[in-house]
Amino acid sequence: MAPPHCAAGAAQTRRRVLVSAAALLAAAFAPAPARAGDAGEIRIGQTMPYSGVASACGVTGHTGHAYVRKIKADGGISGRKVILISLDDACSPPRTVEQARRLVAQDDVRAVFGSAGAPPNMAAHEYLNGRRTPQLSVSSGATIWNQTEKYPWTIGWQVDYESEVEGRPRGEGISRLHAAACARSARDAWAAYGYTMIQGHVHVLRQAGDDLGRENIMKQARNMRFKPAMPLRGVGARTGGRRQAPLQAMQLARFEDGRRALSGDVINVGDD
Repeated sequence: MAPPHCAAGAAQTRRRVLVSAAALLAAAFAPAPARAGDAGEIRIGQTMPYSGVASACGVTGHTGHAYVRKIKADGGISGRKVILISLDDACSPPRTVEQARRLVAQDDVRAVFGSAGAPPNMAAHEYLNGRRTPQLSVSSGATIWNQTEKYPWTIGWQVDYESEVEGRPRGEGISRLHAAACARSARDAWAAYGYTMIQGHVHVLRQAGDDLGRENIMKQARNMRFKPAMPLRGVGARTGGRRQAPLQAMQLARFEDGRRALSGDVINVGDD
């Protein structure tokens, strides 16, 4: 909590806040600046809770960086160097909005992907849609990511929470695992989750070919079909038609002695 201001400085403080707010609004809707040297680069961005109460999720961002380094070593995508700009938002919605503005207005990313948490993503998606910047693979199961008419530049990644509840056997008080059968601990599960997400985003960029404009990237994200490494048995990633999120299957898991143990069969909650 900020310390109280003295009465004498209150009016001046309010004026500074109003001026700052106006400047932020102007910057938010100003055209993204042209950048030198971008022809040989593909800039993608994300926000991630590397600090704060949800910092355990930050391993997904570290996994993404490792995968991007591999892509760079393999020659990039269509000869272009992939640059991942991943910024800490501490799972704080106001901080997420601030970092999203930086990614779009300053860093000129082609898309924002894999950002963690429902509240942070909800805080940023009005801005990202207003700037016509793809918000891909949202790391949250909120159903709002499926509202394509209202938010055409946003797409989720995982099974939504309502479908999870409908697909879970009655009385089962156990967690779900979307990403990988090899995950044995919570950290492994987050790493596997991040690994499948970054694979999906790289697949979309490859599918976009030479047209790396934001519109085409969004189009490809809504028409993807690929088989990620480390999936649960029989689970693929696909969008198109009524499928808004690529992953539409899950498997339940229990924690036993600090490790996750898969339980039951893979549950498909999608339209196939």
